[in-house]
Amino acid sequence: MAENTKKAAALRLLLCFGLAAVCFVVVLLTTGVRYRFNDDAAISNIAAGAYGPDTQYLVYVNVLFGWFLKPFYALFPALNWFVIWQVAGGLCCFAYLGGLLLQKLGLWRGLCAYAVFLALVG
Repeated sequence: MAENTKKAAALRLLLCFGLAAVCFVVVLLTTGVRYRFNDDAAISNIAAGAYGPDTQYLVYVNVLFGWFLKPFYALFPALNWFVIWQVAGGLCCFAYLGGLLLQKLGLWRGLCAYAVFLALVG
């Protein structure tokens, strides 16, 4: 019985992750990556090394995140890892919130509530 519960929870989370991924892809393809304020662009540039070699000391962001990003920029410097990890974090959070909705409200009511949530917030 416990194995079925774990499988059901994993399937709910996978479903929510897929729905959130579709929502994120649609938004990114239709609007692109836009920064609301200039500090996001500056943080991304610092992480990419535009202002020198000390890329781990990000402004307004924990230095541990900067140290986490540093090897990714060393391996593939052409990719904007700061944005990739921001989007991945948001995607995981949306999927987890959807999983909680499905757990609390049941499959169909939870999916409806999650779809409304993604439409309004995503």
